[in-house]
Amino acid sequence: MAGLQSNLERQHLLIRENFNVLSKIISQQAQLVYTLFNREASYEDKEAEMETNETVVDSLEVKIRTEVINGIVLYTPRAAESRRMFAYIDATGFLERIADLLLNIGMVSPQISYDTELADQIAPRLSRQLMLVVKMVEDAIVAFTVGDTALARDVIVRDLDIDTEHRSICDDIPVLIEGGDKGPTAIRTALIFNTISYNIERIGDNATNIAESAIYHAEGKNARHVSIASAANDEM
Repeated sequence: MAGLQSNLERQHLLIRENFNVLSKIISQQAQLVYTLFNREASYEDKEAEMETNETVVDSLEVKIRTEVINGIVLYTPRAAESRRMFAYIDATGFLERIADLLLNIGMVSPQISYDTELADQIAPRLSRQLMLVVKMVEDAIVAFTVGDTALARDVIVRDLDIDTEHRSICDDIPVLIEGGDKGPTAIRTALIFNTISYNIERIGDNATNIAESAIYHAEGKNARHVSIASAANDEM
């Protein structure tokens, strides 16, 4: 039994190490996309790096899932240990989706026409949204890694602001088009901004999912579809 437990701990260590590498790649990709959106770097200079990051993320997702399955099959973990392993599968899947959404933003950002009134109004708001959602992802990863459920709940609450601003941006874009330039350049930029806002909102959702996995990982509580405010009141 002691041998199995020792092997299981080594498997957990391997999973955690690969998860940490995955988290770092996601963080790098997020910072890279942020610089592209804000025109601090050119897509041509960063395209290869972005694609490499995406390939590494996909590879690590497969590797972590395989390691978790092997740990369960070979070492028959108990309930708490199984919960920890399943939480890693969940969080890994959410990080892989975040990587896909970041890549979407990076690929369309070079097509934005910034010399339009629409861009003057919307681009700064999207830049701020992207900055906030990247921080959400980073905090969700920290919460999951160290078991900080207070930070996890804070991430979940922050997602409400991301959702609200996403709806506001999507409502404001048609109004700006109606009252301003209706040419093809402005219309194309409007569509791109809608796409970017949607992807940012989905990144926030997946950061929230990681935060919920952190709560499940640490407390064994299912935080999905549960009001954080209500849950907090129940615990008082």
